[in-house]
Amino acid sequence: MIEKFRKILKVLFHRKGRTTAYRYRSKDNFANFAKQTEILKERLKNKNEVFTGWPGIIYSEKENKALITQLEKKKITALSYKVGKNEYEHFLSEINYKKKYPRYYSFNFPEKTLEHFVAFKLLNLKKGDKFIDIAAEQSPHSREFSRLTGCIGYRQDIMFRPGIHGRKIGGNAAEIPVADNFFQGALAACSIEHFEKDSDSEFMREMSRVLTKGGKCVIIPLYLHKNPFCVADPRYSIPGGVKFDPGIDVHCVREFQNRHGRYYSPDTLYQRLIEPNKSRMNFTIYYIENFKEIDESNYCRFALVGEKK
Repeated sequence: MIEKFRKILKVLFHRKGRTTAYRYRSKDNFANFAKQTEILKERLKNKNEVFTGWPGIIYSEKENKALITQLEKKKITALSYKVGKNEYEHFLSEINYKKKYPRYYSFNFPEKTLEHFVAFKLLNLKKGDKFIDIAAEQSPHSREFSRLTGCIGYRQDIMFRPGIHGRKIGGNAAEIPVADNFFQGALAACSIEHFEKDSDSEFMREMSRVLTKGGKCVIIPLYLHKNPFCVADPRYSIPGGVKFDPGIDVHCVREFQNRHGRYYSPDTLYQRLIEPNKSRMNFTIYYIENFKEIDESNYCRFALVGEKK
């Protein structure tokens, strides 16, 4: 979870045909965390339970298998995925992160590169395929995936100038200004959990439009827990006027430094992303069974792949 403490992620909301950008860093610099937490508790009274600190997240084999069982009860396909260590090491050497991108998440190198490798393998891009990196910020995905496969990489972000400018696309991730069936692949890495209100559902619907038949959208990590909850730093959430999902526990974490982070349960994942789009897309969840063997600091245990029918 470390990158969520620092990464500046941007999200757009789609309300009745209008797009509204929010400021990720709309923090009250003079606010006291404890006082802001109490204010948030008062504002969310009778709507959400508010707690201080992270909930218990257990990365045990027992919990992981219990989550898979819950997914299967919802008739969600769940498959095991084992990272080949030699192949992963070859991927690292091919990209040469530490020389080419020395400042790119150097504090969280094993986790970020694991996410990149798994996404690369699941997308399986080919020469000439069109690929889009969602909420790309400074990510090397588009550049490196293009170099390694010959695909045509695009980068999308709210902070880019609106419209299409070369291979940069600015605007709402739920209203990408391209024709239907445009991309063969899309990646939302460390981003969809920050999509507030219904923007995660709207984004997935947009993927069902812009992907070609057989095109894939990879969401990684897929933050999954037995119970749904949100994480927030009230010093950002309150100035930003964040609206949390009704009835969902909200955990205030000082180090989070982000206004909103959604953890799905198998039920809410089905309700928000899968059920509204299952007529247009097939969904598979991959359990990365040896994520801790790659590095003990890793936490990316699930990825979601939506493939257009």
